Amino acid sequence: MNIFEIRKNFANNIIALRTAKDLTQTQFAEQINYTDKAVSKWERGESIPDISGLSVIADFFNVTIDWLISRHSPEEVPDKISEEEEKHRKNHLWISILAVIGVLFVATVAFIVLYMLKVAHPWVAYLWVIPLGMIVMLIFNAIWGKYDHNFIFISLIVWFVILSFYLTFSVFSGRWNLWPIILLIIPLQAAVIFWYKIR
Repeated sequence: MNIFEIRKNFANNIIALRTAKDLTQTQFAEQINYTDKAVSKWERGESIPDISGLSVIADFFNVTIDWLISRHSPEEVPDKISEEEEKHRKNHLWISILAVIGVLFVATVAFIVLYMLKVAHPWVAYLWVIPLGMIVMLIFNAIWGKYDHNFIFISLIVWFVILSFYLTFSVFSGRWNLWPIILLIIPLQAAVIFWYKIR
């Protein structure tokens, strides 16, 4: 095999594997920490990654490097989602749900402690469940290398941290005229949008 055949085989295999997983070029690039431009070049047969890049891609698709650069018929492409991958996805979902329940548990403990100490408005502990839950989800997403929902999680964190801070401060201080704090959401959300576009 010459380099042109290797590039062509690699391009065809990457396209087949990526589409079998229902990933866009951008999503695939994010998963393996490359740019979508690099993926586009691979799929046009203009280049191939170095050996470490091939190893990352082979691991991602659960195939060998040799498989990636060899010619295959469409029937030889692995199924859309293997049973093991499906189990991993379900496990990730259940672990995420358990982590959010853990946040709810901590908020309930805080509520009980504040209530027993006769602190006014102990229910304020529950205001922080959503932003802390979103932070936990963001952390798990980073651990599992799933970056496609990060924009949503970070946006929700911005909105709910500011709203929770405003409500907590207003309830305990009795001052409800501090609503301009909520305006912080605008520049922070704009920063998140531009950060996401730049990335």
